Amino acid sequence: MSLIYKMLAGFAVLLVVVAGGAYFVLSSSLLEAPLEELEAKYKTPASRWIDIDGIRVHYFDEAPADAPNAPVVVLSHASFMSLRSWDSLAAQLLGKGYRVIRMDYLNAGLTGFDSKGINNMDRNVQILTDLPGRLGVSRYDLIGTSSGGQVGFIHAGQHPERIGRFILINSGGMPRTPQSDPNRGRGSSIQQWITQQYRSRSQWEKDLGRNIPSLRPLPADFVEMVYDMNRRAGGRPAAREYLKNFRTGSTADYLAAVKAPTMILQGMSNPTLVHTEAEIQSYWMTGAPTMIRKYPKFGHYPYIESPDEVEADILKFLAGEYDTDLRQTIRAPYVAPAPAPATATAPAAAAAVESL
Repeated sequence: MSLIYKMLAGFAVLLVVVAGGAYFVLSSSLLEAPLEELEAKYKTPASRWIDIDGIRVHYFDEAPADAPNAPVVVLSHASFMSLRSWDSLAAQLLGKGYRVIRMDYLNAGLTGFDSKGINNMDRNVQILTDLPGRLGVSRYDLIGTSSGGQVGFIHAGQHPERIGRFILINSGGMPRTPQSDPNRGRGSSIQQWITQQYRSRSQWEKDLGRNIPSLRPLPADFVEMVYDMNRRAGGRPAAREYLKNFRTGSTADYLAAVKAPTMILQGMSNPTLVHTEAEIQSYWMTGAPTMIRKYPKFGHYPYIESPDEVEADILKFLAGEYDTDLRQTIRAPYVAPAPAPATATAPAAAAAVESL
């Protein structure tokens, strides 16, 4: 065998070894973080856990010390995020005298896996539905973003008597085609497989930067937290099953059942969702007055991208300062058109001609 063939054969063997090693590492748990490790790193003095139908749910329930009867705001986070994504807004709400309840949804943040092995949006709706009541709260304002917006409007439609005011921020839940699905696979089949197995910190920074276009540099601790919480041991199969089970459902019916005054916030530089979905959501909310505010420079997470501007709008809406901007879709009942006037029959018309 010539030297060149020996070199090619050696290179081929090396390539197989490297590929096999990479496959082993990506398929194993070597790059994952145990939940106990994440808890030790990210729990805070506010961290609490509660069992909701077999799910160990991590939540915060914070209130001003001098306001035992403070009005309550519940926060519903986005996919790939956690209750910590609301840190800035929660601090502002607490400073204005609100009690703030926020939770990590199924397989997110520091919430555990479902002991029943169920991975779908209904379980998140159940968490949102059960937690406030378990904490003695029966009436609250609700803010939801991205997939947490969909969880929010399903809940708000199912229990309209509980919701005082409602805010949707770049809400998911709209009907999708395979081409418009924000969770669709991108790149080659090999790239998609690698992404399903593991995303590096730099990949998360790139993905987050795409959705947060006007904020540079991204806060390093925020990127690290998102990266860590999305490499939880055992999280990959649960996430794949959740996406497999995802169904949009009858969004128009869900939204029509909402009764609370609603503000819809949308980033116009959002690569994940089209900003004109705000108008569709408003149009479908026939049971509630709505208003729309859009941010030309912001992306999918405007409350992270520009907290000052977005939080100011949220606080004004909760205080009723935007109520004169609320409008409600009203659809007139269908009225059948009156029948067309009868026309002369052919013989009668002919007789009329002959009589002239």
